[in-house]
Amino acid sequence: MSNLRSHSRATLRTLVTVLADTPSGAAKPMVFKAWTEDISASGMQFVCDSELPPGDLFVSILLPELEGRIVACEVVRFGQREGRGHFRKSGPQYFYGVRFQQIRDLREFEASVGQDLWSSAVRAEDQDEAHHHPAEVAIG
Repeated sequence: MSNLRSHSRATLRTLVTVLADTPSGAAKPMVFKAWTEDISASGMQFVCDSELPPGDLFVSILLPELEGRIVACEVVRFGQREGRGHFRKSGPQYFYGVRFQQIRDLREFEASVGQDLWSSAVRAEDQDEAHHHPAEVAIG
């Protein structure tokens, strides 16, 4: 089996907030909490206690170097395993290998979509008592 990665990966455990399109394509993003397993200059693998819908993903990675930034990602691997969840005691875990597509300034990203999309979604998720359940946030 060949290794197609162009950058070496480092083990890293840190919090990731994931913003995903809704399955219906409606303008209500879903917010999920996840944890990185490894990261490189071109991508990362993270684990989430919820299955993410297909479509665009935008992530905020809890790293000082990426504060105030949002990363557009393409899912290149996906899987499920049983085990102890990060935000609940037991149940399935879903892991995602993503390729970084673009790193953007959060304010520029929000300006490009015409609203305080990320901040509103994350505030709504932070108010949700059960972090392993996605929060839907109305846009506009």
